[in-house]
Amino acid sequence: VDVFSFGIVLCEILGRIPADPEILPRTGDFGLDVVAFQALVRDCPPSVLDVAAGCCRLEAFKRPSFCEILDKLEDVAESLEPPTDLPDS
Repeated sequence: VDVFSFGIVLCEILGRIPADPEILPRTGDFGLDVVAFQALVRDCPPSVLDVAAGCCRLEAFKRPSFCEILDKLEDVAESLEPPTDLPDS
């Protein structure tokens, strides 16, 4: 299973943009340009950005496992405050 691809999909969701290298900021070696991507998703919690960036590391051995990703995302979910401006149903 490909953690890098999951990271790119996560970036697409967070940035609300396609993975097209012309739109999703990439480095010359096709990695994620983390600094440029952070500028696109200013309203995203830094801990979620860290997960996405970690998944997009070029060296496979530096990427987290899916178990580690799940643990991190569960921690993030527990730490987030629920939105207060939800529309009425």
